[in-house]
Amino acid sequence: MKLNLYISKLIRSIICKVGRQEARKAIKIRRETLYLWEYNKFKNDNQIKNLAPISKEYCKLHPKEDLKEVLMQGLHFYLEDILKEKV
Repeated sequence: MKLNLYISKLIRSIICKVGRQEARKAIKIRRETLYLWEYNKFKNDNQIKNLAPISKEYCKLHPKEDLKEVLMQGLHFYLEDILKEKV
């Protein structure tokens, strides 16, 4: 859940900078997938593999952001989600 929210935040930020069409092309996803991420309705367990390309694009558009920190924050949220499911 936290990873979903984090990815949604990154996606919305990318869209604000370059628009939906360019964001979709940069991340190489379908229009429907972009919509689901943008509105936090994406329900795929393989989100962690999408974190890297989204983070890279986010850091390209926000040069002050450190890619390692953005990725680590996403991984932190991913681990929190996993631990919450196990309890």
